[in-house]
Amino acid sequence: IIASIAAAQSRHVITADIGGAYLRALMKRVVLMILGREESSVLVSMYPELSPYLDTKGRLTVELAKALYGCIESSRLWYDTFRAKLEANGYKCNPYDPCIFNKWHELERVQSTIGIHVDDCFISCSNLDIAEGIVQFLHEEFEELNVVRGLVHSYTGMMLDFSVAGIVRVTMNGIIGELLQKCNITTSAPTPAKDDLFLDDPNSPALDAKRRELFHSIVASCAYIGKRIKPETLVAVSKLASRVNCSTEKDWRKLQRLLKYIHGTRNIPLCLEMTQEPVQVIASIDSSHAVHGECRGQTGISISIGRGTVQSISVKQPINTKSSAETELVGLSDGATPAINVQNILIEQGIAVVPLLIHQDNQSTLSMIVNGRAMGPTTRHINIRLFWLTDRITSGEVRATYVPTEDITADALSKPLQGGPFLKHR
Repeated sequence: IIASIAAAQSRHVITADIGGAYLRALMKRVVLMILGREESSVLVSMYPELSPYLDTKGRLTVELAKALYGCIESSRLWYDTFRAKLEANGYKCNPYDPCIFNKWHELERVQSTIGIHVDDCFISCSNLDIAEGIVQFLHEEFEELNVVRGLVHSYTGMMLDFSVAGIVRVTMNGIIGELLQKCNITTSAPTPAKDDLFLDDPNSPALDAKRRELFHSIVASCAYIGKRIKPETLVAVSKLASRVNCSTEKDWRKLQRLLKYIHGTRNIPLCLEMTQEPVQVIASIDSSHAVHGECRGQTGISISIGRGTVQSISVKQPINTKSSAETELVGLSDGATPAINVQNILIEQGIAVVPLLIHQDNQSTLSMIVNGRAMGPTTRHINIRLFWLTDRITSGEVRATYVPTEDITADALSKPLQGGPFLKHR
């Protein structure tokens, strides 16, 4: 989102990596750590007075003064430390995303934004002097800083390219290349999955422990790639992720199909372009009824603020439903929440917006949420979702409109489409 805003507002972008981040945060409780014999021996050679503290195995026990990589609380301690320094410098946290910080510079009449991911910073401002001032501030606070300026940035495994005005193109050629080489994938497939994606074969041989662990690792890598630049793969990733503890030879073949698709599209970027203000946030939401073995549905959600999708979700529904209309209602309720959050993030970033627009292809479901009345007997779970959505529509926060199935983008996130329909929605 903040990269799309930076591109739309022609902001200067600087990325920075803070070295030894965790070690800049102090521990708030007593944490003891046993050093290995080799490390203990080195310390004793440097400080002989520590020799009496060696245990029977030649090891020292130390108390951690600073957050160490591997401690469960270290990431939170570092975040709190970093946040406190930003807030002391006048930055305010976006209440809908705790990793976005903004500051309004009254004299220059501009906003600067800092997005953080652990120790990686994404800095943007239309005033270059202010952007460079942020870098200087970080240098003074943390000393060890790796800074990148210009139109192309490597950030959390993604390459962000701002070379074309108003657009940010996102690729992950490095991570994708490593994954394909690791899996020895050299051929391509036209789609991420075949029609039988949701069909499990109880007679297919189970993978042994070693291959099952590899299966799990590869699926996790595919999820990382899919969530960032290849949303069209998420329906396949979602299904395969549900099989990591019981994967079979058939699941392995499905994973190979997904990897071949990634191979064939590895050079296709995700292009993001925010529309002019006021921005129309569109949530395309679609659900497939009873496609899983336990007869639960699959929901696909695609959220855009112009060209491209800033958030995509493909997930098995948490409850069973009695009709396709109820399945769509569950999907709408679950999909409206992250879409409203995207809208709220934009508002807090100072972006003017119009009411959220939801695209839906089931007219019965639309009638239910607009009229606030179910089409027949329903359960309490369904009623909660129904009246929650109706309340959002009545308040004017959300609008819902009918879109034919062939035109609804999220169709590609709720089922394994093939051929023309897949290419259209991709």
